[in-house]
Amino acid sequence: MMKQLRADAGSESLVLANIIRARFDDAGLEYIEPFDGSYTEGFEHAVKGMTREDYMAKGIAAIQSAARSGKIIAFTMTKGSYTDTDMDMEPGQSSSKEFTSPANRFTYALALYLICAEPYSYFMFNDGYGVDNGRSMIWMKDIPEYQYPLGAPIGEATQKGYVYKREFQHAKVTVDIKKETAEIIWKQATQ
Repeated sequence: MMKQLRADAGSESLVLANIIRARFDDAGLEYIEPFDGSYTEGFEHAVKGMTREDYMAKGIAAIQSAARSGKIIAFTMTKGSYTDTDMDMEPGQSSSKEFTSPANRFTYALALYLICAEPYSYFMFNDGYGVDNGRSMIWMKDIPEYQYPLGAPIGEATQKGYVYKREFQHAKVTVDIKKETAEIIWKQATQ
């Protein structure tokens, strides 16, 4: 069906799927061929008996692989709470997790994106997609870090355990997915 969609859409259309999921044997990479890329979401929990950090590490590796092969990556993370336990659990057995502050959550989300980013990678930090219900609609706001110079990457991300590091021309990024911490040092950030 997806191969037929690709044929029907033609080469002038972009076809994206929400296909990169660590729950698949090859994290969705086995299904990505007919698509121009993948939207990513919901990769901060445990699935199929994996720990949260192992599930995330597998997802990060798949996102990096797809991005390096030229696929579009639409990387999204929410600013609010998220489920950090196995999503295959029965309702009521899972738990929700809050970050200590929205600023910490944003830095963590942006750092995860930068660990994976390649040409054709896009980032969206959001609190939902609606324009009602009193949401702050963060996805419609200009966040200062979006204006900071980043520059080209100085190589791919490195990984030691659950800690990832990557350097760009104007920034150094560190993410620890086990501790859920991140730091971005902007070399020439303008305030």
